[in-house]
Amino acid sequence: MRKLSRKELFDMNHYLTVGDLKKFLRDNPDITDDAPVVVERIQDIYFKDNGWGVYLKEGESYYGKIELNSDMKDEIERRRKGEEPEYSMEDPSLYIEEVSENDMVQYIPSWSCVKYSDENILFIDLNC
Repeated sequence: MRKLSRKELFDMNHYLTVGDLKKFLRDNPDITDDAPVVVERIQDIYFKDNGWGVYLKEGESYYGKIELNSDMKDEIERRRKGEEPEYSMEDPSLYIEEVSENDMVQYIPSWSCVKYSDENILFIDLNC
């Protein structure tokens, strides 16, 4: 999958800005503060066939794997020093995994807000 740099993200022709969002909410005062915000689900074809890219950011999964790896390394060290009782469980090193871009959250720019007259929901479209 193509990765978007921060510069590419800001250089795009169009994307939803915070200003656009504020204006949309001002122009649609019937959307209440407790309305859910939903984001359009898009298909992989946009990325595979249309060359869309993603902006990668370390998130919960990324940091969770780092924490798990640290815990397993600590346990391995405690076992090596004889501080950890003998367990019949597997070798903790089996649970250490390399942290990679695959563990990062993939973001794409939003395109626009949408208001349906019969809904108190803020819809955000991801494509034009």
